[in-house]
Amino acid sequence: MRTDPSRRRAAGAFLLHGPTLARILRSIGPHRAGAFLDQLHTDLISGLDALRTATDTTDLGGVQRASHCLIALAGTVGAMELETAARALNLKAQPSTGLVDRDVAAIVARMTARLIAELDSARAGAHYSERPSA
Repeated sequence: MRTDPSRRRAAGAFLLHGPTLARILRSIGPHRAGAFLDQLHTDLISGLDALRTATDTTDLGGVQRASHCLIALAGTVGAMELETAARALNLKAQPSTGLVDRDVAAIVARMTARLIAELDSARAGAHYSERPSA
């Protein structure tokens, strides 16, 4: 039986890697932080929606594109467990197999939804300004 990585996490553990996100936000500055977080949120939702649609229709190319998107987004914010799971899904969704691994796709979808929820919490608690300070 396959162990769902999202279930192995200790209580209170996060997918979103706070130090990585903090480093990114520092590097882009407070005046751009809101736009970055909003775009990240939008892109994660789009990737999750695309993954669900591709999985439901057994669209290998769609699963590959969606998982590739999620690999990049997860890697950007240091969500290594999600990145690893999305890579596994991407590797399994090859034309030679002709299969979409629905179990792995479900794990990736759950982890992505959890990352979105964590990002929502981070955005709600973020202190950034949309305009550069004078």
